[in-house]
Amino acid sequence: MRAYFLLLFLSVFALPIFSQDFEYTYEGQILTYNITSKVDKTCQVRSDKFLSGSVVIPATASYGGDAYTVTAISTYAFAGSVDLKEVIIPNTVATIGDCAFYYCHALNSVVIPNSVIHIGMQAFYGCEELTELMLPSSLKSIGYMAFSYCIGLTEVTIPKSVTTIVENPFAGCFWLTTINVEADNEAFTAVDGLLYSKDMTELIAFPNVRSSVDIPASVTTIGDDAFRDSWALTEVTIPSTVTSIGSGAFTYCNHLASVTIPNSITRIGYMTFFDCAELTDVSIPNSVTEIGEFAFYYCSRLTELSIPSSVTVIGDNAFRGCRGVTSVTIPASVAYIGQEAFVACDNLNSVYYAATEPISGSDDIFEVYATATLYVPEEAVAKCKTIDPWKNFAKIEAHDFAGVEELPTYIDDEKACEVYDLNGVRIANTTDNLAPGLYIVRQGPTAKKIAVI
Repeated sequence: MRAYFLLLFLSVFALPIFSQDFEYTYEGQILTYNITSKVDKTCQVRSDKFLSGSVVIPATASYGGDAYTVTAISTYAFAGSVDLKEVIIPNTVATIGDCAFYYCHALNSVVIPNSVIHIGMQAFYGCEELTELMLPSSLKSIGYMAFSYCIGLTEVTIPKSVTTIVENPFAGCFWLTTINVEADNEAFTAVDGLLYSKDMTELIAFPNVRSSVDIPASVTTIGDDAFRDSWALTEVTIPSTVTSIGSGAFTYCNHLASVTIPNSITRIGYMTFFDCAELTDVSIPNSVTEIGEFAFYYCSRLTELSIPSSVTVIGDNAFRGCRGVTSVTIPASVAYIGQEAFVACDNLNSVYYAATEPISGSDDIFEVYATATLYVPEEAVAKCKTIDPWKNFAKIEAHDFAGVEELPTYIDDEKACEVYDLNGVRIANTTDNLAPGLYIVRQGPTAKKIAVI
């Protein structure tokens, strides 16, 4: 398992200090309570130590001669209790707070009563032994990553009462095969086990165990973390109806080898393809204007990297760790390159920068200054030798970016094709949106060389 402990250790030991805390013993278990309303006589519960075995939360707790109704399980209430196996929650509780059972990885039994209306952010994150989940008919909202990395879950059902789901609450549930939604739910629906908005314009969650997906044409948005840690997913074709791909949408999809991004996408956002270790084939269309921070972070199997001339921003760490890439062309349209954008690209030996008026940037954008050659227009050579990051390259050479004459070719748009670079590496399944350069296109038994200018 990856290390998901940072949030826990930063927060568990920084729990808020309540002015009206009290301890109460119930069935031999001492828990801490905080008064939330003296008028209504309500309180929330937590533990100030790591618990094990079974915990029964009472419906009321006595203090100062008054009985306070337990209406909430507080933020980080039982977080990190790795030996906690069972929790019995009374039907007085309406809220399960953020990270309430964060990484209680032995928790295998919890009954959420029909009084709970809200389950907070990462409430059951990392509860690896939790194999069954019954969400109550009272539930209205589910927080960000509420059940993420509950790797024992195989099927869940969203009740009709739920109106709010923050991103993908089941990311990293490695063996999840099906997400169901009750038919009368007015906000969400499920089709073929996938979770969508009711009108099916947003794909919210994908069961991690699936190897393929047919995204319907109704979808315009792929939500944040929608495919996160879908370890079995190998290939994705995104329909041209999609105009937005959320942050972290394909993070940790470690077997995703090929993805087709349509012309409808203008931004590849934060961590979109973060650590897709097997990704070898991706074509960035010339509709994209921004490549966000960590967008292709450690996509170490990428061998070809073509940044279209529509791109104006390359974010911090955007291509960090793309060790398979040997050559990259940065178009003149780029106005900003973030810190460490191409760091740890160990085999990068050729950087083509097409700007006649080069921009300045951080000196840590690249690491291969001593070994790679920077190719720029002849009129930019002198300036590149004076400004960061370009001046750090030991070898700076003039290059003609004017293009080449179009070669007479005919490509049948009705037939399937495969596009290769001049090294014989397949880079696309269509001639659409190719960056300027020379390519080999194979259709059936025929192969042709084409020029894109």
